[in-house]
Amino acid sequence: MIVVAHTHRYLRFPKQQAVKVVRTVFRSEGVKNVPNISVVFTDDVYITKINKRFLNHNDTTDVIAFSLIDEMSNEAELYINLDAGRRQAKEYNVTYQNEVKRLLIHGTLHLIGYTDSTQKHRAYMKQKEEWYLKRI
Repeated sequence: MIVVAHTHRYLRFPKQQAVKVVRTVFRSEGVKNVPNISVVFTDDVYITKINKRFLNHNDTTDVIAFSLIDEMSNEAELYINLDAGRRQAKEYNVTYQNEVKRLLIHGTLHLIGYTDSTQKHRAYMKQKEEWYLKRI
């Protein structure tokens, strides 16, 4: 099950599109046991608090993905910063909708196990993001 919530005061992204993006990436990556996922569309302030509290980073970010999968739980959380999505859309000269889709794809890839901790991994994830953006 994929649950979508908005905590941003005014920016939105269609819930059905969010579900479609996340589901498409999981299926295309061959994941059979898709976790229960909470997708939370939020803002700079809230994601900075999460980033500081759980990841010990005192700054804003565009996506945070938490996989809570273990022997007791099959849950995941995906936080998407719509403020960052709007800024990055302008910076990359793409639509807001397109940039938020990219953030959803990026976060979902993290939930599956992809990492962007090295230049090589970042480049591979970027390639995957672009591939999915063309197909969704």
